[in-house]
Amino acid sequence: TIESLRFNLFRGLVLGNIAIYDQDKPIITLKEGSCTFFIPPIFKKMVVIPSLKLESPVIFLQRRKDNNFNLQDLLSTSSSSAPNGFRFLINKLVIAKATVNFQDDTLETPFKKTIENIDLTLNFSLPSSIKFNLKSEIQAVPPIGIKATGEFDISKQQLAAKITIANLSP
Repeated sequence: TIESLRFNLFRGLVLGNIAIYDQDKPIITLKEGSCTFFIPPIFKKMVVIPSLKLESPVIFLQRRKDNNFNLQDLLSTSSSSAPNGFRFLINKLVIAKATVNFQDDTLETPFKKTIENIDLTLNFSLPSSIKFNLKSEIQAVPPIGIKATGEFDISKQQLAAKITIANLSP
């Protein structure tokens, strides 16, 4: 569902209050999403999105008893091409103030944890690499802080990262 859709001269296309459901349960809700875009000459059949920003998403991430994740269902049905053959290229993804509610059903007693205040920036240099910058908190007393920066080399399947964790009690 999408509650609102508007165009802003500086932010581009702005969508408000978005929800994606798995049957009757929301798995992704989003306060606001915005992107600027341009379409190169039509013979390339491509839409270039220099920056896509997602504001305050809440994601329910579930690991099922069969070891698969609920979000895999979304990815397997989506495609990078629209039915008319257009491709979409995103250069940068910014996620601000996100929350992930994680549930692991592979255990005898389901494990649940919430990760809050997630700020993530991904810069895509496809097909070779993805650079990232992450900051978040895991609910605890005191909250566990996580910061990470790095790069994932797609061709080598290698991750180089610097990760800092604060207030983790052994």
